[in-house]
Amino acid sequence: MTFKIKQFLYGTSMLIGMIVGVGVFGVPYVIAKAGWAMGVFYFVLIGAILLLTHLFYGEIVLRTKENHRFAGFAEKYLGKYGRAIGTAVIVLSFYGALLAYIIVGGRFVHVLFNPIFGGSELAYQVIFFAIMSLMILIGIKFIAGAEMTMSALIILMMLLIPLAALKFFNFNNLIAFDKTYAFLPYGVILFALGGSAAIPEIREIIKEDEKEMKKIIIWGSLIPFIITAFFAFVIVGVTGAKTSEETILGLQGILGNWIVFPGAFFGLLAIATSFLVLGVNLKEMFILDIKLSKYFSWFLAVFAPFLIFLIASPGFINVISITGSLFGGLAGILMIIMYLKAKKLGDRQPEFNLKIPKLISYFAILIYALGIIYEIVYLF
Repeated sequence: MTFKIKQFLYGTSMLIGMIVGVGVFGVPYVIAKAGWAMGVFYFVLIGAILLLTHLFYGEIVLRTKENHRFAGFAEKYLGKYGRAIGTAVIVLSFYGALLAYIIVGGRFVHVLFNPIFGGSELAYQVIFFAIMSLMILIGIKFIAGAEMTMSALIILMMLLIPLAALKFFNFNNLIAFDKTYAFLPYGVILFALGGSAAIPEIREIIKEDEKEMKKIIIWGSLIPFIITAFFAFVIVGVTGAKTSEETILGLQGILGNWIVFPGAFFGLLAIATSFLVLGVNLKEMFILDIKLSKYFSWFLAVFAPFLIFLIASPGFINVISITGSLFGGLAGILMIIMYLKAKKLGDRQPEFNLKIPKLISYFAILIYALGIIYEIVYLF
């Protein structure tokens, strides 16, 4: 394998591993509630906007000489107030994601090991958190080396489970539209398909070959978008109204107990990769952009969501919906504004230069803003 191909595969795998995480398990549930028509609408709309946002962020990274994360880019292009807002938004969105990973990751560990060792679901959630938090200390080199294999296995399992269930597919399970839940898929799908946190890490992996960034971002975004859509619609066609929040347990009643182990294993694999990439990115942001020490940065990155988990015991769908709509939407808006600023203020010639009409950028901002407004109204 040539160096160029290896770099491309490492970078693409990291983005796929970032996107294909805990959110995929919430997508069938919200599509089952809102209907397949709304599911198609949100996949097309959000998929297009997120692909564009990922490319925007990639160009921001390449237009900047310094090595930053989200907060550092916000300061460079939006000033000190932009840095403060950007830091708050990205930290809270990362915390929401890590919180969701702890909830469902520990649930899958419980499914896998409870029959052998016994113990409560809470105990396995704590064990999952402990192992993942220690692995984050190892850093990006370990993750980059493992990500390609783990991403390939994730994609394989996301294809095999629906294919195994396809013979039970029933079009009557696909509700066309339910206005009561019309907005429910928005935040969950936005959460499930977002992967911008991996983009600064990709640049580090493919150093001296940054011209591959655009191709990596496009393929690394489109592959999980398509597979997640296939996964979600097949599962809904099989389980219908019985689709569970985390998907796997809902399949058990139709496919039998054999689905539990591979399903939980696939789930754990997907969640672990995203937890590691996200945790390292947050730790690095504290180190590089806020200038905190390595170990204090690690502590802040992993223990804050764990404390929220212990104190609040939040529900899975609520966590990913709020995180996607509110914090994901705010991050998306900031990235687009930073991209427009970086076009003028960037201090490096990028390897790719998007020529997107500003009207499209403003439309993407409008979609993100409408999602934020709805989520706030829904909450209060």
